[in-house]
This record gives sequence, C-alpha cells and structure tokens, in this order.
Amino acid sequence: AVTRAIGIVKAIIDQNDIMTTLPALRIMVYANAFETTTSEWLSSSLETKENTKHSACDSCSGNVEPSTSSRNTRKKDYDEFGVILPEVYANYAAQWKKMGVSIIGGCCGCSPLHMKEVAIKLSLTE
Repeated sequence: AVTRAIGIVKAIIDQNDIMTTLPALRIMVYANAFETTTSEWLSSSLETKENTKHSACDSCSGNVEPSTSSRNTRKKDYDEFGVILPEVYANYAAQWKKMGVSIIGGCCGCSPLHMKEVAIKLSLTE
C-alpha cells in the first residue's frame, strides 16, 4: 500500500509541477511492520493464547503465540507473529528511495534492527 501511495503522490507532484514552486519538498515514508493493518494484527494476536509475550510493540501488554491463520501468505517475508523481517523492510525502503522518497522511518512493529537494516541497505545503494 505504501509503494502504491508513493506513486500516487509522485504523480500529483509531477502533474501539478509542485517542485517548481516548492523545490525543497521532501517525501517521507514510515510504514508499520505488520502484514495486516495494525488493528487487525492486534485483534488477531490478542485472541490467541496468553502464554507467549510478543515483541512487536513494547506498549502492548498482550500475550500471544504465533498465529496459525491463513493470512500469512508470504511466510518468508514475515515472522511467526506477522511482523515483516528487517531485511525485507529494508528492501522496500530501497525501492521507496528509488521512487524519490528522501525520509524513511518505521512505525508500529518496526524495531531498531529494522532501521539498522534500512541504513545498511540504503548506504549500499548510494
């Protein structure tokens, strides 16, 4: 969804020649790390057993175990809790940079390891 949104924003900028009037305009992206929306992720996670503490967000007090739902269709890109793997997030970040994004961060579910992988990936693509 983020990648598609960047394309839409870039098209609006280009169609309206916005860079001429706002040459310092920068596009910022920060995506969450969940395979589903944050609300869906929390809802599905908190409905599971109360035995295993997840590490996806420090502010959440829910105890969860790995989801066995079929929503995790790209298992190689996400961990057992439905959180994108840091190296996969970094690959998206490199794609966003190529699309013209100049500020990249992370939101819910992203950890310092995600941002470290982004920094490494982006330094290698320069």
